[in-house]
Amino acid sequence: MSTIVTMPQKGLTEVSAVLAKWYVKPGDHVKAGDYLFAIEIGKATFDVESEAEGIVLAMWAQEGEDVPVKAPVCAIGQAGEAAERPNKAAQDQPADTSDNVALKVSVPLPPAAAADIPPAELRFISPRAKEAALRRGIDYRFAVPTGAEGRIIERDIDAMAVTGPFITDAARGTSECLRQGIGLGGTVTTADLGKEPRAAASSVDAGEYVAKPNSNMRKLIARNMHESLAQLAQFTLSADFDATELLGYCEMAKAEGAACGLSKLTLNDIVVYTTARVLKDYPDMNALYGDEETRLYAHVNAGVAVDTPRGLMVPTLFRADEKSLDEIAREIRDLAAECREGRLAPELLTGGTITVSNLGAMGITSFTPVINPPQVCLLGVCGLQWKLRVDENGAPHYYQAMGLSLTIDHRAVDGAPAARFLQALCRRLEKFTLELAK
Repeated sequence: MSTIVTMPQKGLTEVSAVLAKWYVKPGDHVKAGDYLFAIEIGKATFDVESEAEGIVLAMWAQEGEDVPVKAPVCAIGQAGEAAERPNKAAQDQPADTSDNVALKVSVPLPPAAAADIPPAELRFISPRAKEAALRRGIDYRFAVPTGAEGRIIERDIDAMAVTGPFITDAARGTSECLRQGIGLGGTVTTADLGKEPRAAASSVDAGEYVAKPNSNMRKLIARNMHESLAQLAQFTLSADFDATELLGYCEMAKAEGAACGLSKLTLNDIVVYTTARVLKDYPDMNALYGDEETRLYAHVNAGVAVDTPRGLMVPTLFRADEKSLDEIAREIRDLAAECREGRLAPELLTGGTITVSNLGAMGITSFTPVINPPQVCLLGVCGLQWKLRVDENGAPHYYQAMGLSLTIDHRAVDGAPAARFLQALCRRLEKFTLELAK
């Protein structure tokens, strides 16, 4: 009897995963422990191993498909053995079930839309994709399905979140299907209803190019960044501080730390350590904002932005306010390695109450961080710059200053308390050795 391999559940709250890559093809012989396929959950990638030995009899999912947890993916058995997909008959039914939702489009469509969406076409959409479309105000009648058997899946909605069409809440729910309106960025508004659609702009030959397919992670990053900037009232403050004492401490740790059994230390480790402690004095900024309530957290769960070959990832240091500097340095190093190797557990990509992003090592002296909602602030760490100041005797002194850029969600935090937090952080980083004595 053949063995049915199903989509595993890696995260505690995951309901589906993207099949990123097949390592086998029908007819291949596999042993227990051989890799069958890779899956993506959020920004983490996992390889799925075979638990049985035999021949790959059937493969029911395509690369890039969003597959529900516990859904059949492939079958392994003996040569010549038949493999039938479980519950396939039920899955083929176009009825309104928990797995498929149908939308019948039978209204008159404008010419531009009718070419893409024939009248009376049935659109089958996964529950997860439908929820995402409704949440973002996307008319999924325009979606180009890429799921199995013409099903609209979440990645199709992700693509529309970037390309549109977009529609306001007031205009949503009408029977008209317009691709572009007079609103900001071509958003369809109530003023557009009943009008002839705009003529498409003539195409212009921009020359030679190479088409690079967007990975699922890149689509996820694009969706998150677009939603953050579209929904939040973001406001950035910048300040700098004298980093002389900080640099001196790092040099001492570099020279003597190994002999004391300490981990390699970076400036970013010190900033994360100090931020977690200062934030305890500003509970309104160690928070997650919602329309009905703002949750103020007792402990600081610090997300740390990590650059990986697959894109930006933000693992979380839970209870960073209780950890020593050496513990934070070790944990950041380990989490960064797991991100770059694609083996980070999905749970470690959630739960952050603030994020720290460092571009200073690349020589960036100022930037505008984009908040990771529902967090209410993100701290950007900038590079070092030589500055000049004059002492009380009028003598000039050069020193190295480090810049910090703090972006806040103005819906949850006002400018003055945010400025006080940034001022306190700069002051305590300037006198970092005193911070260690607390």
